[in-house]
Amino acid sequence: MSNRHIESHMRKIYGLEISAEMVTRITDKILPIAKEWQHRQLSEMYPIIYLDGIIFNVSRISA
Repeated sequence: MSNRHIESHMRKIYGLEISAEMVTRITDKILPIAKEWQHRQLSEMYPIIYLDGIIFNVSRISA
């Protein structure tokens, strides 16, 4: 996305008025961190927990 697109989305979604220059300054600081994260060493194993549940709504009719 271009800086102008990001600025437009910020205005539409969050109601924030920020300049394209501000977007540039922010992305210039964030991109090195994001690239470092993308190139990080991955672990051999990641634990996963699966949770499941069912809820039944039951009405009782008293006689």
